[in-house]
Amino acid sequence: MLKHKHVCEYKHFFEDKTNCYILLELCQNHSMNELLKRRKRLTEPEVKYYLSQLLTSIQYMHKLNVIHRDLKLGNLFLDKHLRVKVGDFGLATKLNSSDEKRKTICGTPNYIAPEVIEGDKEKRGHSFEVDVWSMGVICYTLLVGKPPYESKDVKSTYQRILRNEYSFPSHVPMSEHARDLISSMLQTRPDQRYVYIFGGIIYMWSKCFSRKTFPI
Repeated sequence: MLKHKHVCEYKHFFEDKTNCYILLELCQNHSMNELLKRRKRLTEPEVKYYLSQLLTSIQYMHKLNVIHRDLKLGNLFLDKHLRVKVGDFGLATKLNSSDEKRKTICGTPNYIAPEVIEGDKEKRGHSFEVDVWSMGVICYTLLVGKPPYESKDVKSTYQRILRNEYSFPSHVPMSEHARDLISSMLQTRPDQRYVYIFGGIIYMWSKCFSRKTFPI
């Protein structure tokens, strides 16, 4: 069972003749999806605040060989102190070893990593790096106001993901540190994502940020 300060805590379950009910930790401030709808875009200090918490939860999960596989704003909940709580592990998987790969196509189209959808099933395979890709999409979405690969339909979105076709809009002010961080996570090659993200870029970007509560 996962137990981490930035993972939505499992409390209890019960069932009747037709349904099974799961009781989870209460997150009074809903999800980051509702937050973005209200605010349209977040500031860089706010994104640093939330992203650093998300990173610690991902590191915790990966140490236990757990891949979430559906990280998105709708699955990032906020408690009464506006702390991130990762939830909805319906698509998560636990690997038997850290070098194992999964081949199931799963995830939310705007957030899905290219290695999940590319090639035939025999050659396809994904691992921990898909969560890093999703975190890059989350970072971009919070700063810009919409996902980087969003298109008119799912097929077009997948094509943009496979070509890694996105850009930083000129009308949205963004620091070079933020752009570099997003680019480091949205690398087509999965092995390059880890080198960059856990090589310290997020900590460099966040080194001056102070932990305070941001208004919603």
